Amino acid sequence: MKSSKLALVITTLFFNYTTHAVHIVTVKTESIIKESTWGLKIQNEVAKKQKDLAKPFEKIELELKKQEADLIEEQKTLAKEDEAFKAQAGLLSAEARVDKYEELQKKHRDLEEKVADFQRAMRKAHEDAKKVDEKLAAFYRKEMMAFEQEIKAVIEEIAKAEGWDIVLAKEAAIFASDTTDKTNIIIKKLNDKEAKKNNVKGTSTPSTKK
Repeated sequence: MKSSKLALVITTLFFNYTTHAVHIVTVKTESIIKESTWGLKIQNEVAKKQKDLAKPFEKIELELKKQEADLIEEQKTLAKEDEAFKAQAGLLSAEARVDKYEELQKKHRDLEEKVADFQRAMRKAHEDAKKVDEKLAAFYRKEMMAFEQEIKAVIEEIAKAEGWDIVLAKEAAIFASDTTDKTNIIIKKLNDKEAKKNNVKGTSTPSTKK
């Protein structure tokens, strides 16, 4: 009984100590990505690249839609011809019946070939679109990899300076009060570093002309 009470006292003391001693803060990673200068730049670059990559598909999509509409219309027309032939077959001579039948069979074969060509074109368009999506995803991963490394470096730098012991992603916490949220501090630091980097890039070298 005494040992149980002692364990409870020690646990309570340890909990109180860690609660007051450990400085835990949170950051909203999604906000950092969406609102920081670097994050916005990546989003704009991805959107531009997506638009450029998708441009050739706009023409292909229009062509495929037209082909599909033409095939549907041709199928309807051929179905009507089939019905008309069935209705008039008894009135035709044997030779005329054979000629009309062969004519319709040829039209069916031609239509089947057109449908097969259309299906191949659709498959190729889907495969090409998938490659474009993969290319875009690879570009995004590459850009985000460098950005995420910078985010981690900035968080670590500020955490050491501010005395933060643990930094958690707010999205992953079951509950975290707004007082723990240091997202704006991280975004400001990232934006300041990005601005300095851009200023260095924008500084022209002195002219060597005499």
